Amino acid sequence: MKQPIPSFIPIRAAVLRQPGAPLKIERLEMEGPREDELLIRIVASGICSRLIRLFQSGRFGFDRLVRFYDFAEINRAIDDSKRGQTIKPVLLIDQQTADGS
Repeated sequence: MKQPIPSFIPIRAAVLRQPGAPLKIERLEMEGPREDELLIRIVASGICSRLIRLFQSGRFGFDRLVRFYDFAEINRAIDDSKRGQTIKPVLLIDQQTADGS
C-alpha cells in the first residue's frame, strides 16, 4: 500500500552557513517530493574534511562547484567531474525516466 508523502519532511543535515563558521548538524525541514520526483532514503554519506576546512577559511566555494544535470546529461556530468569543473554533479531524474518510460 502506497503511503502518503508529507509536504515537508524532517531531516538532519551538516550545515555550513558561511566561511569561517563551524560545521553544525541541524534539524531542518525539506520540501517533500513533487509528483514528478522520487523520495530516496540515504543510509550513509561522507564529507571530505579538507574541503570543509577550505570552505571555513573562505578559500573554497561549495556553491560554485555543485552542479545539477538532467539525467539525460549524465555523460556531461561525468566529464565535468573528471575535468574538475564540478566536484558534486547532481543528477535530476524525472518520473518517466524512473518508470522506465
